[in-house]
Amino acid sequence: MATATTVIEMPATHTNQHASVENSNGSIPVPDRSASTQIPLEPFGQANGQVVEAWERWNRPRINTYRLAAIFFAFLVFGMNDGSYGALIEQDYRLSYIVTSLVFLSPFAGYTVAALFSDRLHMFVGRRGIAVIAPSCKLISYAVIAAHPPYPAVVAILVLTGLSNGLVDAAWNAWIGTLAQTNQLLGLLHGFYGLGATISPLISTSMITHGRLGWWTFFYIMTGLSALEILTGTWAFWSETGAKYIDMNRTDGADKGMTRKALKQKVTWICASFLLCYVGLE
Repeated sequence: MATATTVIEMPATHTNQHASVENSNGSIPVPDRSASTQIPLEPFGQANGQVVEAWERWNRPRINTYRLAAIFFAFLVFGMNDGSYGALIEQDYRLSYIVTSLVFLSPFAGYTVAALFSDRLHMFVGRRGIAVIAPSCKLISYAVIAAHPPYPAVVAILVLTGLSNGLVDAAWNAWIGTLAQTNQLLGLLHGFYGLGATISPLISTSMITHGRLGWWTFFYIMTGLSALEILTGTWAFWSETGAKYIDMNRTDGADKGMTRKALKQKVTWICASFLLCYVGLE
């Protein structure tokens, strides 16, 4: 299933656009961070004796470098998943096009579950939990497919793959959205997805044509990559607990969660409708 990202800016709910900071030269207006939907981070450095607020970058603090590398790897695996099945399954199980298309429909069910519960899951387990749960779902799914089960079992287990990819897609796009130079980093992120989707058919086809192996043996590789994704993601996001996520995403009580807030915006539904058609056709 292809992936797409849309950044939606929510309207400010505060009327106070500037605050004042006192220094030796008098009162100086500065932007009010509370009017932004971005998450303020820890103070960084000083200027003229005043604390200056900085936004996290891909390399500051240093752990972000490792987190970004883990996320890029996760999207590489994500892309390899989406480019790994289809025609080969049709030939092996001797199915029609319509029946084969079920392998693309069942991950959609998993994506839907991920969309409904992603925010709440973040509150319980944080990004650390997502880094464990999402690739674990893929690992289970790939291990089952590698055993070459009957076709109905393949369709059913791919729901777990869709759940995993939905969590990964939402969580890591959102995390990169909190960094400076968001557009450039998101471009690189989806470039890794595209790289995975490009090399996956080449690897699986070579295994089948030159190695005389069954199509399901490709999922031995995917199982190993998912295990590696668990290790890298868990280590990189170990400090990102549910309590920390809640603390960094507190609301003033007027809105019950970011998901519900987004659903109230007309632009959300317009973009969702467009992406439904565009990604589905793709």
